[in-house]
Amino acid sequence: MLANRHRLDMISEGLTARVETLLPSFPSEQLRGDIEQAKVLTLFGADLHLTLMRNYAPLFDKLQGGDTVGVLLINPDSHACEMAANLHVQPMTCDDKRRTIRRSLKLCAELKNKTGGSIEVRLVDHLPAFGAFAMDQESPDGVLYFWHYTYKARDEARPKMILHPGDGYWYRFFCGEVRRIWEDAEPWQSSEAASGS
Repeated sequence: MLANRHRLDMISEGLTARVETLLPSFPSEQLRGDIEQAKVLTLFGADLHLTLMRNYAPLFDKLQGGDTVGVLLINPDSHACEMAANLHVQPMTCDDKRRTIRRSLKLCAELKNKTGGSIEVRLVDHLPAFGAFAMDQESPDGVLYFWHYTYKARDEARPKMILHPGDGYWYRFFCGEVRRIWEDAEPWQSSEAASGS
């Protein structure tokens, strides 16, 4: 009986630990520090406009310092914009979402032009099920900030996780997802910003 009780306690602790890894928000200072320290950073999301605006200065410094930045967004000319617009709590049209993505593309082009740094932008024609910030994911010191896209729920209600290589399977799983989607995405040229693409 004691052995069974011990096993049940271990299972219960394991389940509790997994639930506690879900966060309502990312610790802002920790996120900013991880972004600043990463040598290889991939930003992965539907439009990422707020992320790019809030982190413009550290991204600028990273690119000037020789770090590598990748940005993956929804193609503003794809039907995925309509699906992404429908996720928002506050009403948003497909055209609103397209404009937001194009503003993000212009920010990326501006960062490239002003720093001459290594920033690559890729576009997907589907709505990803999640967003992520992947920092040095091939390194033992890598970290992955991950959030699940939700339907008409406020940002603070989205389940979020911070994963490290020590987390094992799920870290490898989601890093693999980010890598595969990145590899299948279409590279975007900053010269396209001028034509409104």
